[in-house]
Amino acid sequence: MKNLETRLNLRLFNRTTRNVSLTEAGQQLFEQLFPLYQAINNEVDALNDFLNTPSGLIRINAPAMAAEAVLYPKLKPILNQYPKIRLEIVVDDRWADIVKEGFDMGVRLGNEVAKEMIAVPISAPLKMALVASPDYLAQYGSPKNIDDLQQHRLIGAKLSAEHGTEIQWEFKYKKS
Repeated sequence: MKNLETRLNLRLFNRTTRNVSLTEAGQQLFEQLFPLYQAINNEVDALNDFLNTPSGLIRINAPAMAAEAVLYPKLKPILNQYPKIRLEIVVDDRWADIVKEGFDMGVRLGNEVAKEMIAVPISAPLKMALVASPDYLAQYGSPKNIDDLQQHRLIGAKLSAEHGTEIQWEFKYKKS
């Protein structure tokens, strides 16, 4: 306060060894600044709502299969529990740069993520089935083991033209 009084070239407090009181100028400054101080204090206190009640917009990028199979079922209870959270899920099968495009998180199938990203599993691995139409099997025969698939016409998938690599087929053997 001494620095402020020096800068203003004005005494704001009457000081004795036992007491401190405002001067007329100090009282006027206090009355002008106190509502501003209260407003700042109220706004800072209001920020505690962010700590106590999750709220705001969360932007998520996910391929269609992950959105349908994992995100929608997992997020419904969260939205019911925290009504102030707003979700924007961009369902997109291309390999989006989630940071550059302003997403808070991205969901990826499998283990392929950009090297600077942190990956956290959010579900058990999705189970898929290998299928063929009865007409196809009648024409080409049924494979007896995984190696037989090399002789068959398989449909591959790519996440996007930009990413360019075909999703690799992964099989786990079930012991009978």
